[in-house]
Amino acid sequence: MIGSAKPDGYNLLISGNVAFTGNPHVIKNLPYDPVNGFVPLTTLSKGPMYLYVNPDKVRAASAKEFLQQIKSNPGRFTFGYTSITSRLPAEVLQQTAAVKVVGAAYRSGNSMMPDLISGEIDFMFTDFSAWTYVSSGKIKALAVTDEVRSPFAPDLPTFRESGIDGMDIGFWLAAYLPAMTPEPIVQKMYRLLVQANETPAVQAAMKASGTLAFIQPLGQLGKYQTKERDLWGKIIRAAGIQAE
Repeated sequence: MIGSAKPDGYNLLISGNVAFTGNPHVIKNLPYDPVNGFVPLTTLSKGPMYLYVNPDKVRAASAKEFLQQIKSNPGRFTFGYTSITSRLPAEVLQQTAAVKVVGAAYRSGNSMMPDLISGEIDFMFTDFSAWTYVSSGKIKALAVTDEVRSPFAPDLPTFRESGIDGMDIGFWLAAYLPAMTPEPIVQKMYRLLVQANETPAVQAAMKASGTLAFIQPLGQLGKYQTKERDLWGKIIRAAGIQAE
């Protein structure tokens, strides 16, 4: 476990934000300390979530039109999710728009996608990895959860453009060192990560995954993830989700 590893610069954690923003609210007795167990270095990349729907079950041309259908049919539409990350946008939608949908938990995206395609569920939120099914016409994308349009799907409007505010929910990847790592090592690792993030290989990997580089000044990640953790906690509590 990186949090308890020797702080000598040879142990580095690359983690998705859910470990620090979502898990503390939904998992009891975490085996790590998300607040004091690590030295936050920097975010590395980020990406939005996309609203994907079954085109036969959801006959809507836009997210706004879909929202009107949800309002007219409370409790009728079902969304799938695999984690708090993919569940959160649907909870935000319910809270901000005062609508009611039904969630269905899945163990993995591999089991959830066939159900979206077949119409077992009506919609889901996930990352750009599902876009291949949009290209093949099996599912449809209605909006993206970001302040601006994604360069990977420039024709897809944001929720804000669709008249739906408060949906700027996404994910990010960040780097951490064990707690008590000496400052010279922290600074050196930060510089190396910034350099690595700019290499063609890393840039190509981010492009393939539909994410963008997201480097912050050293010292900012801790403040950023605290703000994000508080936001996620507020949404999770409002949704009545209990830690297990």
